[in-house]
Amino acid sequence: MFGYNKLEEKKESKILKFLGFMWNPLSWVMEAAAIMAIAMAHGG
Repeated sequence: MFGYNKLEEKKESKILKFLGFMWNPLSWVMEAAAIMAIAMAHGG
């Protein structure tokens, strides 16, 4: 009952956390727009 006032920490990979942010349609649209903008800027 009594003891350290600490929550258990979940070990989560920073890479998986980053991919979690990128795994949605809005991110995909933004990435596609950035890629197209870069391609157009280089004479695509």
